[in-house]
Amino acid sequence: MPEQFPATVEEQFNRGRNLIYGYGVEPDIAKGAHWLEQAAAQNFARAFIELGCMHFHGRHYPADQQRGLELVRRALSLGHTDALNTLGILYSLKEFPTFDMAIARDYFRQAAEADDYYGLFNHALELEMEGRYAEAVKWYRRAVEQSHDTAHYRLAGLLADGKGVPQDIEEACRLYDFAGDELQYPLGYFGYARLHDDPKYGRQDLETAAGFYFLAADKGIAQAQLRYAELAELGYGDPDNPYDPYVWTRVAMEHLEEEDMARAQATLERIKSKLSTEQLAEAEAEALSTIDFLRPFGRC
Repeated sequence: MPEQFPATVEEQFNRGRNLIYGYGVEPDIAKGAHWLEQAAAQNFARAFIELGCMHFHGRHYPADQQRGLELVRRALSLGHTDALNTLGILYSLKEFPTFDMAIARDYFRQAAEADDYYGLFNHALELEMEGRYAEAVKWYRRAVEQSHDTAHYRLAGLLADGKGVPQDIEEACRLYDFAGDELQYPLGYFGYARLHDDPKYGRQDLETAAGFYFLAADKGIAQAQLRYAELAELGYGDPDNPYDPYVWTRVAMEHLEEEDMARAQATLERIKSKLSTEQLAEAEAEALSTIDFLRPFGRC
């Protein structure tokens, strides 16, 4: 017996999505799908996008990529431009037989031209990956106007390195700072730290760098955790915590990419060589406590 839920079509859609993803309620995919279908029956475009993705990935329904794409296109036919970006994402998934980057890029372009929040960023990112930096800058700037956090970060990187535009360290710093402080995007802190760490940017200040690496490290950025540990070892960490270098190296090693592990291991061995047996035990206990605290938040 279907759940009775008197609602407008938008409320039916929201109810369905909340049940599927567990937003504020106990997840129930079957009931969620029911309410999405109710909304779709009334031509509510966003319901077709959600249902399309569920069919595409085989969530609740049998996996059927073509059916999924058809449903998302139905949303597009109803004038919902978010569908353009969704189609781009679905066509860009290499693990499915529908993978076709040429089609994906075209949908991202159309989404960007429609001023879609995510489409602007994805189109810019594709252009950057192709080395078309000047065009990427143009679209990143449009995404920045909509306060897209990752667009701030990517644009700042191009400005810092002078790719597609004249190098502008000041604007890069402003973008990184805004991404971190205003948009709460931890890579903003990481980017700002990098500009004050690497001497090639002409504004090296390791104390400032360490402070911003710590902000990114505390939010779970593995490379920031490792670099903060290295700077802490050099004396730029918390003066009241002599185990900072060890602790943050251990935290970083919980989720570093493989290519960074040798560097982290070398850092850890160097730090361990400076500690007594008793200090090492204390440092390891603090590291384990920190890892246990950060892990539930996905920060290590």
